[in-house]
Amino acid sequence: MKHNSIKLPILIFSILCGYGNIVAQEVISAAGDSHKKINGSISYTIGEPVIETFTGVNTILTQGFQQTNLLITALDELPGLDYEISAFPNPAADFVKIRIDKKSIAGMQYKLYDMNGNLVQQNSLNGDETEIPFSDLSPAEYILKISDDGKEVISFKIVKIQ
Repeated sequence: MKHNSIKLPILIFSILCGYGNIVAQEVISAAGDSHKKINGSISYTIGEPVIETFTGVNTILTQGFQQTNLLITALDELPGLDYEISAFPNPAADFVKIRIDKKSIAGMQYKLYDMNGNLVQQNSLNGDETEIPFSDLSPAEYILKISDDGKEVISFKIVKIQ
Protein backbone atom coordinates (compact mmCIF):
# COMPACT_ATOMS: atom_id res chain seq x y z
CA MET A 1 0.00 0.00 0.00
CA LYS A 2 2.86 2.36 0.81
CA HIS A 3 4.35 1.67 -2.62
CA ASN A 4 1.13 2.86 -4.36
CA SER A 5 0.91 6.03 -2.25
CA ILE A 6 4.35 7.09 -3.52
CA LYS A 7 3.39 6.50 -7.17
CA LEU A 8 0.38 8.84 -7.03
CA PRO A 9 2.32 12.04 -6.14
CA ILE A 10 4.99 11.14 -8.70
CA LEU A 11 2.29 10.64 -11.35
CA ILE A 12 0.61 13.96 -10.49
CA PHE A 13 3.96 15.78 -10.52
CA SER A 14 4.85 14.24 -13.90
CA ILE A 15 1.53 15.29 -15.43
CA LEU A 16 1.81 18.85 -14.12
CA CYS A 17 5.39 19.23 -15.34
CA GLY A 18 4.52 17.72 -18.71
CA TYR A 19 1.51 20.03 -19.14
CA GLY A 20 3.77 23.09 -19.34
CA ASN A 21 5.62 21.48 -22.21
CA ILE A 22 2.38 20.76 -24.05
CA VAL A 23 1.12 24.36 -24.08
CA ALA A 24 4.51 26.01 -24.66
CA GLN A 25 5.21 27.28 -28.17
CA GLU A 26 8.73 26.90 -29.41
CA VAL A 27 10.27 26.64 -32.84
CA ILE A 28 13.74 25.99 -34.16
CA SER A 29 14.03 27.66 -37.54
CA ALA A 30 16.56 29.11 -39.94
CA ALA A 31 15.07 32.61 -39.89
CA GLY A 32 11.95 34.60 -39.13
CA ASP A 33 10.62 37.90 -37.91
CA SER A 34 7.50 39.70 -36.79
CA HIS A 35 6.10 43.15 -37.53
CA LYS A 36 3.34 45.08 -35.76
CA LYS A 37 1.38 48.21 -36.70
CA ILE A 38 -1.81 49.75 -35.39
CA ASN A 39 -3.91 47.80 -37.92
CA GLY A 40 -2.44 44.35 -37.18
CA SER A 41 0.61 42.18 -36.98
CA ILE A 42 2.35 39.45 -38.94
CA SER A 43 4.97 36.91 -37.97
CA TYR A 44 6.73 34.24 -39.99
CA THR A 45 9.42 31.62 -39.78
CA ILE A 46 11.58 30.04 -42.47
CA GLY A 47 13.13 26.59 -42.45
CA GLU A 48 10.90 24.59 -40.12
CA PRO A 49 11.77 21.00 -41.04
CA VAL A 50 8.88 19.04 -39.48
CA ILE A 51 5.36 18.93 -40.88
CA GLU A 52 2.87 16.76 -39.04
CA THR A 53 -0.79 17.26 -38.14
CA PHE A 54 -2.56 15.98 -35.02
CA THR A 55 -6.31 16.26 -34.53
CA GLY A 56 -8.37 16.02 -31.38
CA VAL A 57 -11.98 16.62 -30.44
CA ASN A 58 -11.81 20.44 -30.63
CA THR A 59 -8.20 20.98 -31.69
CA ILE A 60 -6.04 20.77 -34.80
CA LEU A 61 -2.27 21.13 -34.40
CA THR A 62 0.05 21.35 -37.38
CA GLN A 63 3.70 21.35 -36.48
CA GLY A 64 6.03 23.07 -38.89
CA PHE A 65 3.75 25.95 -39.83
CA GLN A 66 2.50 28.94 -37.91
CA GLN A 67 -1.26 29.01 -37.97
CA THR A 68 -3.01 32.22 -37.09
CA ASN A 69 -6.47 33.63 -37.56
CA LEU A 70 -5.34 35.99 -40.27
CA LEU A 71 -7.95 38.63 -40.93
CA ILE A 72 -6.91 41.34 -43.34
CA THR A 73 -8.82 44.48 -42.44
CA ALA A 74 -7.00 47.46 -43.97
CA LEU A 75 -7.25 46.86 -47.69
CA ASP A 76 -6.01 50.10 -49.13
CA GLU A 77 -4.55 53.20 -47.52
CA LEU A 78 -3.60 56.47 -49.19
CA PRO A 79 0.14 56.95 -48.67
CA GLY A 80 1.34 59.99 -46.73
CA LEU A 81 -1.62 60.43 -44.37
CA ASP A 82 -0.68 62.53 -41.36
CA TYR A 83 -3.48 61.04 -39.23
CA GLU A 84 -4.59 57.56 -38.13
CA ILE A 85 -7.93 55.92 -38.91
CA SER A 86 -9.07 52.65 -37.36
CA ALA A 87 -12.27 50.59 -37.56
CA PHE A 88 -13.26 48.23 -34.73
CA PRO A 89 -14.46 45.74 -33.54
CA ASN A 90 -13.83 43.36 -36.38
CA PRO A 91 -15.60 40.96 -36.65
CA ALA A 92 -18.65 42.95 -35.59
CA ALA A 93 -22.19 42.07 -34.52
CA ASP A 94 -24.11 45.26 -33.66
CA PHE A 95 -21.90 48.18 -34.68
CA VAL A 96 -18.50 49.25 -36.00
CA LYS A 97 -16.74 52.35 -34.73
CA ILE A 98 -14.48 54.50 -36.85
CA ARG A 99 -11.84 56.31 -34.82
CA ILE A 100 -9.86 59.13 -36.40
CA ASP A 101 -7.21 61.37 -34.84
CA LYS A 102 -7.57 64.28 -37.25
CA LYS A 103 -8.22 67.81 -35.91
CA SER A 104 -10.92 68.65 -38.44
CA ILE A 105 -13.17 65.99 -39.93
CA ALA A 106 -15.19 68.40 -42.09
CA GLY A 107 -15.86 66.80 -45.46
CA MET A 108 -15.12 63.26 -44.27
CA GLN A 109 -17.62 60.48 -44.83
CA TYR A 110 -17.91 56.70 -44.92
CA LYS A 111 -19.52 54.37 -47.43
CA LEU A 112 -20.30 50.73 -46.68
CA TYR A 113 -20.51 48.27 -49.57
CA ASP A 114 -21.43 44.60 -49.73
CA MET A 115 -19.10 42.20 -51.55
CA ASN A 116 -21.09 42.67 -54.77
CA GLY A 117 -20.22 46.38 -54.77
CA ASN A 118 -23.70 47.57 -53.77
CA LEU A 119 -23.81 50.63 -51.51
CA VAL A 120 -25.40 49.56 -48.21
CA GLN A 121 -25.12 52.82 -46.24
CA GLN A 122 -23.25 56.10 -46.17
CA ASN A 123 -22.98 59.07 -43.86
CA SER A 124 -20.65 61.84 -42.72
CA LEU A 125 -18.20 61.24 -39.89
CA ASN A 126 -19.29 62.96 -36.69
CA GLY A 127 -16.44 63.58 -34.28
CA ASP A 128 -13.32 61.61 -33.54
CA GLU A 129 -15.41 58.44 -33.14
CA THR A 130 -18.35 57.51 -35.38
CA GLU A 131 -20.56 54.48 -34.75
CA ILE A 132 -21.98 52.63 -37.77
CA PRO A 133 -25.01 50.39 -37.07
CA PHE A 134 -24.53 46.77 -38.20
CA SER A 135 -27.39 45.06 -36.33
CA ASP A 136 -29.76 45.11 -39.33
CA LEU A 137 -27.15 43.73 -41.76
CA SER A 138 -26.88 40.09 -42.78
CA PRO A 139 -23.81 38.13 -41.68
CA ALA A 140 -21.27 38.64 -44.47
CA GLU A 141 -18.16 40.58 -45.41
CA TYR A 142 -18.43 44.29 -46.17
CA ILE A 143 -16.07 46.95 -47.51
CA LEU A 144 -15.94 50.19 -45.52
CA LYS A 145 -14.45 53.13 -47.42
CA ILE A 146 -13.49 56.41 -45.74
CA SER A 147 -13.12 59.52 -47.87
CA ASP A 148 -11.83 63.01 -47.15
CA ASP A 149 -13.35 65.76 -49.39
CA GLY A 150 -14.39 63.10 -51.92
CA LYS A 151 -10.92 61.49 -52.03
CA GLU A 152 -10.81 57.91 -50.71
CA VAL A 153 -8.17 57.63 -47.98
CA ILE A 154 -8.62 54.07 -46.61
CA SER A 155 -10.70 50.92 -47.06
CA PHE A 156 -11.43 48.20 -44.48
CA LYS A 157 -12.89 44.73 -44.85
CA ILE A 158 -15.41 44.25 -42.04
CA VAL A 159 -16.87 40.84 -41.15
CA LYS A 160 -20.45 40.89 -39.81
CA ILE A 161 -21.26 37.97 -37.52
CA GLN A 162 -24.56 36.67 -36.02
